[in-house]
Amino acid sequence: MHERLTLQGFLDLVPDEAHAEALFLSARWPEGPVCRWCGSVGNARWLPGHKMLFHCRDCGRATSARSGTPMEASHLPVRTWLIAMFLMACSSKGISARQLGFWLGLQYRTAWHLSHRIAR
Repeated sequence: MHERLTLQGFLDLVPDEAHAEALFLSARWPEGPVCRWCGSVGNARWLPGHKMLFHCRDCGRATSARSGTPMEASHLPVRTWLIAMFLMACSSKGISARQLGFWLGLQYRTAWHLSHRIAR
């Protein structure tokens, strides 16, 4: 039997940005980073000082872990994205951008863009 994940349980999984990034990376690439240029799996090194950016050892190109996701080109923290995804997934009747912005401490326009990127 599966136990339901509560909001508190989810927040315990991602208490800070480092935990949120680790959860995102393990969900996206369980076998290690996949290069979007050459398709190499797990043969990359993380670039120091760059958030979620890695360098492929096969083709030599750099790729962001956010590439190809709704988070691409966003400056919001991964934790904010994950909490928004959780709240939207748990809301049976949907959640307004205004309410999402209030709960996450974001301006309405930012919350609107966030919710539309998640929903598509």
